Amino acid sequence: MEKHLVFVIFIWELALAGCTPNIQKHTGYNNYGQIAFGNGTFVLTGLIRGGPQDSRSIIFVSKDGKRWTRLIREENLQNVIFIDESFYITTLSDVSLKSSDGLSWQEVKKEPFHKYSVIRGKDVFLCLETRPSGAKESCKSRLYSSKDLQTWKSTVNRVDFRDVAFGRGRYVGIANSYYRQGQSFRLAPKVYSTSDIHGKWALNYGGPVSNQLYALTYGSGMFIAVGYKYEYDDSDVEMIVSLDGINWRKVDSGIKISLYDIAFGNDLFIAVGRYGVFSSKDNGKSWKRISF
Repeated sequence: MEKHLVFVIFIWELALAGCTPNIQKHTGYNNYGQIAFGNGTFVLTGLIRGGPQDSRSIIFVSKDGKRWTRLIREENLQNVIFIDESFYITTLSDVSLKSSDGLSWQEVKKEPFHKYSVIRGKDVFLCLETRPSGAKESCKSRLYSSKDLQTWKSTVNRVDFRDVAFGRGRYVGIANSYYRQGQSFRLAPKVYSTSDIHGKWALNYGGPVSNQLYALTYGSGMFIAVGYKYEYDDSDVEMIVSLDGINWRKVDSGIKISLYDIAFGNDLFIAVGRYGVFSSKDNGKSWKRISF
């Protein structure tokens, strides 16, 4: 039986600046934050706010990215993952929600891995533990490996990754370097890769200051990383793509909001951001806003 590599990103607290972006709450808006794909299905979580005292969590479920089923939940929903043929959504209580199809959910005991982001690969498990650095919107991280998801061994890692992915036999990690400009903080995105998780990570991309990356995924022979957009800037959101994890290019996506997560499935990339969800059928060349 083929073994799988799983990257796990430990999130210490949901609202840590820069480590996990806060979902902004605005009256009359849907705010989307996390997405996962499995069993031929996308599951998306978010928040709908109808008034100052009226906010509820929502789950959207779709197989094709066009037709979505909306579920309203009273719980405060957090991270969503797909692992072991099931979706898990963490809540603020000591239970998680579990589902095989995204439509029928049951409460189960919250296990530690439920709150982690999980990406499948092969041979070994890789865990990335993140924590705030004290600098605005910056993270510190530690990288661990495991054969069984129970016993973890620290790996040699001098890069503070924000997210990681596996594809084409390479491990790819995104990070944001922190700079101070006058009285404000700025970050610049960087991308590293390696063929050996215990070896050296090579720097493959360094982007402009003030743009940063939040999430990374692999699918259809393509790595896509998405990130943050400052509201006062009219440029597109930060988005870069690569065929091999080494050579990267920026994409003019036409998206004008920050993107917090991205997933691939059924020949479709879906990116989730502030007040909007977008899909791409052509490996990130063009994006279409999804209407719910």
